[in-house]
This record gives sequence, structure tokens and C-alpha cells, in this order.
Amino acid sequence: NWLECQYPYMKNGTLYGPDPHQVFVGNPFESNSYGCYAPVIAQMIQDHSRLCRAQLVSVTDLETLCDTYICKDKPVLIWVTMEMKASQEGNRWQLKNGETFTWIAGEHCVVLTGYDATYYYLKDPMTGQLEKYPKALVQRRYEELGCQAVVIEDQKRPAGADLYELNFKS
Repeated sequence: NWLECQYPYMKNGTLYGPDPHQVFVGNPFESNSYGCYAPVIAQMIQDHSRLCRAQLVSVTDLETLCDTYICKDKPVLIWVTMEMKASQEGNRWQLKNGETFTWIAGEHCVVLTGYDATYYYLKDPMTGQLEKYPKALVQRRYEELGCQAVVIEDQKRPAGADLYELNFKS
């Protein structure tokens, strides 16, 4: 109920739709929906959550995200692709401002929870599992989705508390 959702629509042979930087495109409970980008999730958490707060970050390197946030026990939502498959151009639609928007097919949001010398560890809401992928692959997919990230901070966790698992289900 926290997400503002809007659907694309066809008019006179042209597909029109919302900006996924502003709203969720479709419905998160329907498989034929698109999704949204980092600003929508960060704003939703800021507006509605009493348990945590969100910070939109513009960090292009996952190593820096890990050094800055993961090492301090702060999980980070990152935009990548499903199963780390190569991204592809998806459907295109006209935005209200007249620009043409191209959806990145396979877009997916996961929680970056850890790393080691070889892998990044990601909590995947589609599988419900902790997945590991080679660092270079995750970095490439992250870049393909525009290096979008949201840091999650628990407002009630005392300073110095142990790492906790963020249950993130779509």
C-alpha cells in the first residue's frame, strides 16, 4: 500500500506511461508489471516506515558501497538484472514531458548484504535465498541499471549492534 502505482496505456497507437523514477509502473503483485527505480523506494521508506530510513546514494563502484555501508552493517538495495543475465532494451513509452522512455528488461532489485574477495552476496526477493555471484558480473549488471542504490538504516538498532538480516520481500 506504500507504493504509488500507475499503468502504461495505449492511445492512438502510442504507448504512454509513467516515469519509473517517480512511481511503480504496474502493480508489484502482477507478473506482467515493470517496476520502479531507486528514488521511488527511497521515498516510500522515508514517507512510511517507522522502523528504518532510506538514503538514496549515487555510488558507481560496489566496492565503495561495501566499504562505506556493508562494513558498517547497513544493507544496501541495488538494481541489477534477474539471475545476473545481460540486460536488454524493453518496451518504450512516452512520458508526460514528451520524452521517450526505454525500460530495461530484466530489471531487478536485491539486497547487497556482504562480500568476500571473489563474490558479492545478495538477498534475492524472487528466490528468498542468499545468492552469490562473481564481483565483476554484479558490478557490470549494476552499471547496466544505472548504478542505483538505496542504503537502509535501522532507526531502532543501537550503535555497534551485530549485523542483522533484512527481510525484503516483494
